[in-house]
Amino acid sequence: MSRFRFNAFDVFNVIFFCILMFLMLYPFWSILMTALITPFENAHRAFILWPQDITLASFNFVFGTDRFPRSFVITSFVTVMTTIYNLLITASCAYALTKKTVPGYRIIMALLVATMFFSGGLIPWYMLIRSLGMLNTLWPLIVGSMGFINFAIIRAFIYQIPEGLEESAFMDGASELRIFISIILPLSKPVLVVIALWTAVGAWNAFFGAMLFLPTRPDLHTLQLILRQLVVGEDGGGGAIGAAEEMAFRLRFGHDAAMFPEGIRSAAIIVVTTPMLLFFPFLQKHLTKGIYLGSMKG
Repeated sequence: MSRFRFNAFDVFNVIFFCILMFLMLYPFWSILMTALITPFENAHRAFILWPQDITLASFNFVFGTDRFPRSFVITSFVTVMTTIYNLLITASCAYALTKKTVPGYRIIMALLVATMFFSGGLIPWYMLIRSLGMLNTLWPLIVGSMGFINFAIIRAFIYQIPEGLEESAFMDGASELRIFISIILPLSKPVLVVIALWTAVGAWNAFFGAMLFLPTRPDLHTLQLILRQLVVGEDGGGGAIGAAEEMAFRLRFGHDAAMFPEGIRSAAIIVVTTPMLLFFPFLQKHLTKGIYLGSMKG
């Protein structure tokens, strides 16, 4: 007799989640197939689960242009710097404000909470960046990533760390900075990993900041901004491939290369999306624990 018994509810769950999984995975799979097929197959087949003839012409174009390799380096730099900056500022601020003896504690907390409900607006932010001389630089993309939610989660997590650890360190002569670096940060690794993942994904996917603050520096455009230009165009009227880039591609790979606009866009989407998909599994084991512990106040 079988040890496992399935009722109608179990069967319904399996079918429902299989359908849900298909609905989530198929768009990504369809984009990948579009990037691998020929123009002829794209024009004559509406539903493609596997290409008849696989071609890498679209990926060759993406990696063969100067824009994508340069933008990949720029986006990686912005993502890493944004994550480090966010973690350092948010974690240090959260640790300091777990001490209610900090001068002006209530005022500082009130001002931080107010940022959840009120914003200075886009125009004042742009004018501030321009007055600071950071226009057409990467700094606005890095320093504009702070958020109260991250601060609140880290602060709630630090509250759960026993005060006895800090008191013991004080008795041994440790300073506040030493306690923060040697005790608080290592014990807060689960929640810091969660915040790092959220920040990195947000920085990697952001395009509006680059579009707003880099108006005359196309050499500093990020991957997402270039992807937007390919998909919707410079003015939102439809993406296009530059004539000079297409000519360079034809000279490099041949005039009969199987390249078409939809394939280029699909290949670009795959290239831009894949790094985050590969990055996520390495931090997944910390994700649930960090969210759970960070949402509780001890």
